[in-house]
Amino acid sequence: MGRGQILRGVQMNSFPQHQVVSIDGLIPYALNSRPHSGARFAALPANRAILTPQKARELACPIIYGLCNGERGIFYVGKTTRPKRRIYNYLNPSQCHSKALAEYLKENPNFHVVVLEKNPEDINESEMFYIQQYKGLTFNIDLVDYTIWREHKSEPWMAGVGVRCPSDYLMWQAAKAGGVPIKKAFSQHIEMREKMSKKERICFEVGLYKDSHPQAQKVMQQWFDRCKHDLLEGLM
Repeated sequence: MGRGQILRGVQMNSFPQHQVVSIDGLIPYALNSRPHSGARFAALPANRAILTPQKARELACPIIYGLCNGERGIFYVGKTTRPKRRIYNYLNPSQCHSKALAEYLKENPNFHVVVLEKNPEDINESEMFYIQQYKGLTFNIDLVDYTIWREHKSEPWMAGVGVRCPSDYLMWQAAKAGGVPIKKAFSQHIEMREKMSKKERICFEVGLYKDSHPQAQKVMQQWFDRCKHDLLEGLM
């Protein structure tokens, strides 16, 4: 996607080049501080059915699930509204969203699925409940900033519930791939970001978006579409 390409009426070259220091290394899979060989396990909960991946793919409702390795316990907690597709990705680790988890699944393909909750009232909150419950015992990171990106704030770069701005998205992806808390991995970057003026922050976020890989831009397209007019107004 070129810098001057028109995106629904707004040209990328409408935004000035950002002059602030960029966040180094904010790319998916940039971190891998918890190697797959160091996997730990959370105890299997009582009264929960343990399913083969094939059986789990037959589920047709939103679920909170754990990937488990026999009696060793749960090594990953996740959420999905499409179990068939999500479990397929785990059966084909090259399509897995986490580098460390993919490496583990390649070496340990005989995993099972335990359904922790079906049809949760709030699937995001339920997932975080179980991640916190098994804190430090799975491949999941401790998303200490989870509520921050879900809350809408009246800033030009805030797109609302569930849509991360580019810096949040890239930090989240890198921390998720590496299995480390965002605040631990990027404390200096977060502090730097907080010291920016409004105009610096706008140019910074747009700059990250413009300089990202096309696949990352595609994911962040919703952010840009929602925020582009507010971002321009914030530079006036």
